[in-house]
Amino acid sequence: MASPAMLPSLPDDLISEILSWVPAKSACRFCCVSRGWHALISGPAFVAMHRSRTDPQLLLLAVSYHRKEGGGISGDLQLVDVDGEVMGVNKSVGVFWTICYGRDDAPDCVTFDFREPSDFFVAKVINPVTGSVLMATTELDDGASSEVYIGAFKVGCAAPSGAYKVVRLRGNNPHQPWKVLTLGDGAKWRQVGFPAATQSTRYDQGSVVTINGVMHFLYTSVTSCEDYIFRLDLESEKWMAKLKGPTSGELQTDVLIKYLVRFNNDTLCLVQSEEHLNNNVCTNIWLLSDHAKGTWVKAYTVSADSRLLIPLRTMRDSPKMLLYGFSSCKATSALQVYDPLTGTCTDLVKFEHKIYIDVLFCDLECFVSRKSSLVGCRLNPYSFSMSNFLRDLVGMFHIM
Repeated sequence: MASPAMLPSLPDDLISEILSWVPAKSACRFCCVSRGWHALISGPAFVAMHRSRTDPQLLLLAVSYHRKEGGGISGDLQLVDVDGEVMGVNKSVGVFWTICYGRDDAPDCVTFDFREPSDFFVAKVINPVTGSVLMATTELDDGASSEVYIGAFKVGCAAPSGAYKVVRLRGNNPHQPWKVLTLGDGAKWRQVGFPAATQSTRYDQGSVVTINGVMHFLYTSVTSCEDYIFRLDLESEKWMAKLKGPTSGELQTDVLIKYLVRFNNDTLCLVQSEEHLNNNVCTNIWLLSDHAKGTWVKAYTVSADSRLLIPLRTMRDSPKMLLYGFSSCKATSALQVYDPLTGTCTDLVKFEHKIYIDVLFCDLECFVSRKSSLVGCRLNPYSFSMSNFLRDLVGMFHIM
């Protein structure tokens, strides 16, 4: 621990101005300089300033499973940064379910577990950075536990309340209405009816995205091959007007796979992978530019070796795009940067024989527990390493 004489003597406003430009991981280290710096950096004013000036910390999420005593399995969540440094491990949290973006748009991890001796499952919402459990739910039983398939349940965060809600999907059968349950309130399942789909549409299983409190489902017409987006407002639990996809049916004959993703954290994105005559796979990335008018813009067309690409976000002050590509047959994945000016993809980080299940963008607020004011950097809050301090200062001035 550094003595007070070793610590820099700077006004708080100057410290705040300088540190608001450093990456989130470095800001966590600076919290360890002193109690005063800890209070400053973990305060809401500094967190807001930091978010406006820096890119989120990019973390990769991996899951490993092990057998529990008495049967069943449980998982350990591991967060790794792009340098390969393990940022944290949350042990025995259950089975990974999904990533859900909460009230502050921070990524939360939702896990589930089965309660013995019944087959009913329970869910937990976890801050993957700090490891804190934000919510542990009661049993999720809709009266058909023998038919429970975890893929038939989708989790989203309502706006503006921030309530986590589970939607029970029922496919295309109008005689089995969809249901909604609010996590943590002990409420029962509530019917939300059946979306404005018919037997001539097919639900693309797994392609569900929640943005700004609205859950989006991708449907495809069986007869015309046209895409439709059905939307459920999680706050009111009412269906909104459906959106038409960006392409007509005749343009989808060569589409190998299509799915919805969040882009830039707040934009609905439809990804279409097409195979051309020379067996070259191109990925079209469509962005919904106007929700009211249902206007789509083809932002990128990427030719790459990866069979599955997940567009993540545009780079700060650049037209380049960050994406995650992986090949299941080769069991490899990579973070890549696509340059639309040259039409080329460059590997930023390559992961041999490793596929991460998700890529998280974490603002400084993610490193601050929402149940306390402690920064979740997995360090002794008031220990201080001068070598780390100097290293982060060098990195900070390199960034500036």
